[in-house]
Amino acid sequence: MAAASDSAEWSDIRARWAAEQLELKERLQQVDTVRWLLHAANAEDADGDNKLTGDSLLNTETRHVRRLAGVDISFLKGSNEHACASIVVLDFPSLRVLYEAFTYVCLPAPYIAGFLAFREVPALTKLYEDLLARCPALVPDITLVDGNGVLHPRGFGLASHFGVLMGIPTIGVGKTFLHVDGLTKGDVKARMLQAQRDGAQVAQLEGASGRVWGAALCSAEGVQNPVFVSVGHLLSLDTSLAVVDACSQYRVPEPIRQADLRSRRVVKEWETSGRVDTALDSYSVAVASKDGTTSALVKRQ
Repeated sequence: MAAASDSAEWSDIRARWAAEQLELKERLQQVDTVRWLLHAANAEDADGDNKLTGDSLLNTETRHVRRLAGVDISFLKGSNEHACASIVVLDFPSLRVLYEAFTYVCLPAPYIAGFLAFREVPALTKLYEDLLARCPALVPDITLVDGNGVLHPRGFGLASHFGVLMGIPTIGVGKTFLHVDGLTKGDVKARMLQAQRDGAQVAQLEGASGRVWGAALCSAEGVQNPVFVSVGHLLSLDTSLAVVDACSQYRVPEPIRQADLRSRRVVKEWETSGRVDTALDSYSVAVASKDGTTSALVKRQ
Protein backbone atom coordinates (compact mmCIF):
# COMPACT_ATOMS: atom_id res chain seq x y z
CA MET A 1 0.00 0.00 0.00
CA ALA A 2 1.56 3.29 -1.02
CA ALA A 3 1.71 5.94 1.67
CA ALA A 4 0.31 9.40 1.11
CA SER A 5 2.77 12.17 0.31
CA ASP A 6 3.91 14.71 2.87
CA SER A 7 2.23 17.60 1.09
CA ALA A 8 0.36 20.29 2.96
CA GLU A 9 -2.90 18.64 1.92
CA TRP A 10 -1.99 15.35 3.58
CA SER A 11 -0.70 17.19 6.64
CA ASP A 12 -4.12 18.77 7.00
CA ILE A 13 -5.78 15.38 6.57
CA ARG A 14 -3.54 13.84 9.23
CA ALA A 15 -4.31 16.66 11.64
CA ARG A 16 -8.06 16.32 11.07
CA TRP A 17 -7.99 12.55 11.45
CA ALA A 18 -5.85 12.75 14.59
CA ALA A 19 -8.36 15.14 16.15
CA GLU A 20 -11.22 12.80 15.25
CA GLN A 21 -9.35 9.83 16.71
CA LEU A 22 -8.84 11.64 20.00
CA GLU A 23 -12.50 12.63 20.13
CA LEU A 24 -13.67 9.05 19.53
CA LYS A 25 -11.09 7.72 21.98
CA GLU A 26 -12.87 9.56 24.78
CA ARG A 27 -15.62 6.93 24.46
CA LEU A 28 -13.23 3.94 24.54
CA GLN A 29 -13.75 1.42 27.36
CA GLN A 30 -11.04 -1.15 28.05
CA VAL A 31 -13.01 -3.13 30.62
CA ASP A 32 -15.63 -5.86 30.56
CA THR A 33 -19.08 -4.33 30.71
CA VAL A 34 -20.49 -7.86 30.87
CA ARG A 35 -19.14 -11.01 32.53
CA TRP A 36 -18.67 -13.28 29.53
CA LEU A 37 -18.72 -17.06 29.87
CA LEU A 38 -17.02 -19.53 27.55
CA HIS A 39 -18.20 -23.15 27.17
CA ALA A 40 -20.76 -22.86 29.96
CA ALA A 41 -23.66 -25.17 29.22
CA ASN A 42 -26.24 -23.61 31.52
CA ALA A 43 -26.81 -21.00 34.16
CA GLU A 44 -25.54 -23.30 36.93
CA ASP A 45 -22.07 -23.02 35.40
CA ALA A 46 -21.94 -19.27 35.93
CA ASP A 47 -19.87 -19.52 39.10
CA GLY A 48 -17.54 -22.23 37.78
CA ASP A 49 -14.26 -22.16 35.92
CA ASN A 50 -15.79 -20.81 32.74
CA LYS A 51 -16.01 -17.25 34.01
CA LEU A 52 -13.70 -14.78 32.28
CA THR A 53 -11.98 -12.74 34.95
CA GLY A 54 -11.19 -9.41 33.35
CA ASP A 55 -11.46 -5.91 34.77
CA SER A 56 -15.19 -5.31 35.13
CA LEU A 57 -17.06 -2.05 34.88
CA LEU A 58 -20.54 -3.47 35.37
CA ASN A 59 -20.57 -6.87 37.05
CA THR A 60 -24.32 -7.29 37.28
CA GLU A 61 -24.87 -9.08 33.96
CA THR A 62 -23.50 -12.45 32.90
CA ARG A 63 -23.75 -13.73 29.33
CA HIS A 64 -22.64 -16.82 27.48
CA VAL A 65 -20.59 -16.27 24.34
CA ARG A 66 -22.74 -17.83 21.64
CA ARG A 67 -21.63 -16.10 18.44
CA LEU A 68 -18.36 -14.55 17.30
CA ALA A 69 -17.76 -12.49 14.18
CA GLY A 70 -14.67 -11.74 12.13
CA VAL A 71 -14.22 -8.83 9.73
CA ASP A 72 -11.57 -8.43 7.06
CA ILE A 73 -10.80 -6.60 3.83
CA SER A 74 -8.90 -8.23 0.94
CA PHE A 75 -7.46 -6.13 -1.87
CA LEU A 76 -7.30 -6.93 -5.56
CA LYS A 77 -3.73 -7.83 -6.50
CA GLY A 78 -1.80 -4.72 -7.46
CA SER A 79 -4.53 -2.36 -6.27
CA ASN A 80 -4.64 -0.05 -3.27
CA GLU A 81 -8.27 0.89 -3.84
CA HIS A 82 -10.38 -2.04 -5.09
CA ALA A 83 -11.23 -4.57 -2.40
CA CYS A 84 -13.74 -7.02 -0.99
CA ALA A 85 -14.89 -6.47 2.59
CA SER A 86 -16.33 -9.41 4.49
CA ILE A 87 -18.01 -10.29 7.75
CA VAL A 88 -18.46 -13.86 8.95
CA VAL A 89 -20.48 -14.91 12.01
CA LEU A 90 -19.61 -18.21 13.69
CA ASP A 91 -21.48 -20.24 16.26
CA PHE A 92 -19.50 -20.67 19.47
CA PRO A 93 -18.03 -22.99 20.55
CA SER A 94 -18.60 -25.16 17.44
CA LEU A 95 -17.14 -22.43 15.15
CA ARG A 96 -19.66 -23.35 12.47
CA VAL A 97 -20.27 -20.52 10.01
CA LEU A 98 -23.78 -19.10 10.41
CA TYR A 99 -23.60 -16.03 8.20
CA GLU A 100 -21.28 -14.47 5.66
CA ALA A 101 -21.55 -11.25 3.72
CA PHE A 102 -19.41 -9.48 1.15
CA THR A 103 -19.40 -6.06 -0.39
CA TYR A 104 -17.24 -4.40 -3.01
CA VAL A 105 -15.43 -1.35 -1.71
CA CYS A 106 -13.42 1.34 -3.39
CA LEU A 107 -11.11 3.02 -0.91
CA PRO A 108 -10.18 6.43 -2.32
CA ALA A 109 -8.89 7.73 1.01
CA PRO A 110 -5.08 7.60 1.11
CA TYR A 111 -3.23 5.19 3.34
CA ILE A 112 -1.49 7.15 6.08
CA ALA A 113 0.35 5.19 8.77
CA GLY A 114 -1.64 5.13 12.00
CA PHE A 115 -4.92 6.04 10.28
CA LEU A 116 -5.95 2.75 8.65
CA ALA A 117 -9.42 2.99 10.17
CA PHE A 118 -10.33 5.99 8.04
CA ARG A 119 -9.92 3.81 4.93
CA GLU A 120 -11.54 0.62 6.17
CA VAL A 121 -14.12 1.43 8.84
CA PRO A 122 -16.86 2.68 6.46
CA ALA A 123 -16.98 -0.70 4.69
CA LEU A 124 -16.97 -2.62 7.98
CA THR A 125 -19.74 -0.52 9.51
CA LYS A 126 -21.87 -1.08 6.40
CA LEU A 127 -21.46 -4.84 6.69
CA TYR A 128 -22.34 -4.78 10.38
CA GLU A 129 -25.36 -2.52 9.90
CA ASP A 130 -26.58 -4.79 7.09
CA LEU A 131 -26.26 -7.78 9.44
CA LEU A 132 -28.35 -5.98 12.07
CA ALA A 133 -31.06 -5.30 9.49
CA ARG A 134 -31.01 -8.67 7.70
CA CYS A 135 -30.46 -11.20 10.48
CA PRO A 136 -30.77 -9.63 13.95
CA ALA A 137 -30.93 -13.12 15.49
CA LEU A 138 -27.35 -13.72 14.31
CA VAL A 139 -25.76 -10.58 15.73
CA PRO A 140 -22.44 -11.61 17.35
CA ASP A 141 -21.58 -11.17 21.00
CA ILE A 142 -17.99 -10.18 20.20
CA THR A 143 -16.35 -9.17 16.93
CA LEU A 144 -12.71 -9.90 16.08
CA VAL A 145 -11.04 -7.41 13.76
CA ASP A 146 -8.11 -8.06 11.45
CA GLY A 147 -6.14 -5.10 12.78
CA ASN A 148 -5.01 -3.57 16.04
CA GLY A 149 -7.06 -2.14 18.86
CA VAL A 150 -5.23 -0.09 21.49
CA LEU A 151 -1.90 -1.46 20.23
CA HIS A 152 -1.48 1.71 18.21
CA PRO A 153 0.66 4.90 18.37
CA ARG A 154 -2.31 6.86 19.74
CA GLY A 155 -3.94 3.89 21.45
CA PHE A 156 -6.86 3.80 19.01
CA GLY A 157 -6.48 1.46 16.06
CA LEU A 158 -8.97 -0.05 13.63
CA ALA A 159 -10.60 -2.46 16.12
CA SER A 160 -11.13 0.32 18.67
CA HIS A 161 -12.39 2.79 16.07
CA PHE A 162 -14.88 0.24 14.70
CA GLY A 163 -16.00 -0.85 18.17
CA VAL A 164 -16.62 2.67 19.41
CA LEU A 165 -18.52 3.70 16.28
CA MET A 166 -20.78 0.64 16.46
CA GLY A 167 -20.96 0.48 20.26
CA ILE A 168 -19.98 -3.21 20.29
CA PRO A 169 -17.34 -5.38 22.00
CA THR A 170 -14.34 -5.80 19.69
CA ILE A 171 -10.90 -7.40 19.81
CA GLY A 172 -7.91 -6.35 17.73
CA VAL A 173 -5.82 -9.15 16.25
CA GLY A 174 -2.71 -8.05 14.40
CA LYS A 175 -0.69 -10.43 12.25
CA THR A 176 2.40 -8.20 12.21
CA PHE A 177 3.88 -6.31 15.14
CA LEU A 178 3.42 -2.56 15.32
CA HIS A 179 6.28 -0.78 17.10
CA VAL A 180 5.01 1.39 19.96
CA ASP A 181 6.37 2.76 23.24
CA GLY A 182 9.91 1.48 22.72
CA LEU A 183 8.81 -2.09 21.95
CA THR A 184 10.66 -3.71 19.07
CA LYS A 185 10.14 -6.91 17.15
CA GLY A 186 13.27 -8.31 18.80
CA ASP A 187 11.91 -7.54 22.27
CA VAL A 188 8.66 -9.29 21.50
CA LYS A 189 10.38 -12.34 20.05
CA ALA A 190 12.59 -12.65 23.14
CA ARG A 191 9.62 -12.32 25.48
CA MET A 192 7.63 -14.90 23.56
CA LEU A 193 10.52 -17.37 23.59
CA GLN A 194 10.91 -16.92 27.35
CA ALA A 195 7.18 -17.39 27.88
CA GLN A 196 7.27 -20.62 25.87
CA ARG A 197 10.25 -21.87 27.88
CA ASP A 198 8.16 -21.22 30.98
CA GLY A 199 5.32 -23.27 29.53
CA ALA A 200 3.15 -20.27 28.64
CA GLN A 201 1.63 -19.28 25.31
CA VAL A 202 1.26 -15.56 25.93
CA ALA A 203 3.67 -12.67 26.52
CA GLN A 204 2.47 -9.26 27.62
CA LEU A 205 3.50 -6.29 25.50
CA GLU A 206 4.63 -3.85 28.16
CA GLY A 207 6.26 -0.72 26.78
CA ALA A 208 8.95 1.57 28.16
CA SER A 209 6.26 3.65 29.86
CA GLY A 210 5.06 0.63 31.84
CA ARG A 211 1.79 0.47 29.92
CA VAL A 212 0.59 -2.95 28.75
CA TRP A 213 -0.52 -2.45 25.15
CA GLY A 214 -1.65 -5.99 24.46
CA ALA A 215 -0.11 -9.44 24.27
CA ALA A 216 1.60 -11.79 21.85
CA LEU A 217 -0.27 -15.09 21.70
CA CYS A 218 0.62 -18.48 20.24
CA SER A 219 -2.63 -20.30 20.80
CA ALA A 220 -2.87 -23.32 18.51
CA GLU A 221 -0.57 -26.29 19.06
CA GLY A 222 2.69 -26.07 17.15
CA VAL A 223 2.35 -22.36 16.33
CA GLN A 224 5.59 -20.43 16.79
CA ASN A 225 4.70 -17.12 15.17
CA PRO A 226 2.30 -15.19 17.45
CA VAL A 227 -0.62 -12.94 16.70
CA PHE A 228 -0.83 -9.65 18.58
CA VAL A 229 -3.99 -9.27 20.62
CA SER A 230 -5.20 -5.97 22.01
CA VAL A 231 -8.40 -4.58 23.43
CA GLY A 232 -10.75 -3.13 20.86
CA HIS A 233 -13.69 -1.85 22.90
CA LEU A 234 -15.88 -2.92 25.86
CA LEU A 235 -13.55 -5.76 26.87
CA SER A 236 -10.54 -6.30 29.10
CA LEU A 237 -7.27 -7.73 27.79
CA ASP A 238 -7.79 -10.89 29.87
CA THR A 239 -11.14 -11.53 28.23
CA SER A 240 -9.81 -10.64 24.78
CA LEU A 241 -7.04 -13.21 25.16
CA ALA A 242 -9.41 -15.87 26.48
CA VAL A 243 -11.76 -15.40 23.53
CA VAL A 244 -8.99 -15.47 20.92
CA ASP A 245 -7.48 -18.56 22.53
CA ALA A 246 -10.85 -20.33 22.62
CA CYS A 247 -11.59 -19.79 18.92
CA SER A 248 -8.14 -20.50 17.48
CA GLN A 249 -7.53 -23.74 15.58
CA TYR A 250 -4.58 -22.31 13.68
CA ARG A 251 -2.36 -19.26 14.16
CA VAL A 252 -5.14 -16.80 13.29
CA PRO A 253 -8.43 -17.05 15.25
CA GLU A 254 -11.15 -18.74 13.24
CA PRO A 255 -13.55 -15.78 12.80
CA ILE A 256 -10.84 -13.67 11.17
CA ARG A 257 -9.38 -16.65 9.34
CA GLN A 258 -12.76 -17.44 7.76
CA ALA A 259 -13.43 -13.80 6.84
CA ASP A 260 -10.00 -13.63 5.23
CA LEU A 261 -10.31 -16.92 3.34
CA ARG A 262 -13.75 -16.09 2.01
CA SER A 263 -12.96 -12.53 0.94
CA ARG A 264 -9.80 -13.76 -0.79
CA ARG A 265 -11.89 -16.33 -2.63
CA VAL A 266 -14.08 -13.53 -3.99
CA VAL A 267 -11.05 -11.49 -5.02
CA LYS A 268 -9.57 -14.56 -6.72
CA GLU A 269 -12.76 -14.92 -8.76
CA TRP A 270 -12.40 -11.30 -9.85
CA GLU A 271 -8.80 -11.86 -10.88
CA THR A 272 -9.64 -15.06 -12.76
CA SER A 273 -12.54 -13.50 -14.65
CA GLY A 274 -10.74 -10.23 -15.26
CA ARG A 275 -13.80 -8.36 -14.01
CA VAL A 276 -14.34 -6.67 -10.66
CA ASP A 277 -17.93 -6.99 -9.48
CA THR A 278 -18.47 -3.43 -8.31
CA ALA A 279 -22.13 -4.25 -7.59
CA LEU A 280 -21.23 -7.01 -5.12
CA ASP A 281 -23.41 -6.84 -2.01
CA SER A 282 -24.39 -10.38 -1.06
CA TYR A 283 -24.97 -12.45 2.03
CA SER A 284 -25.64 -16.07 2.94
CA VAL A 285 -27.15 -17.64 6.03
CA ALA A 286 -26.92 -21.14 7.47
CA VAL A 287 -29.90 -23.41 7.02
CA ALA A 288 -30.06 -26.60 9.09
CA SER A 289 -30.23 -29.93 7.31
CA LYS A 290 -33.10 -32.34 7.92
CA ASP A 291 -31.27 -34.23 10.64
CA GLY A 292 -30.33 -30.96 12.32
CA THR A 293 -26.66 -31.88 12.59
CA THR A 294 -25.20 -29.87 9.74
CA SER A 295 -26.00 -26.74 7.84
CA ALA A 296 -25.38 -25.16 4.48
CA LEU A 297 -24.93 -21.52 3.60
CA VAL A 298 -27.75 -20.38 1.36
CA LYS A 299 -27.34 -17.17 -0.58
CA ARG A 300 -30.18 -14.77 0.06
CA GLN A 301 -29.20 -11.80 -2.07
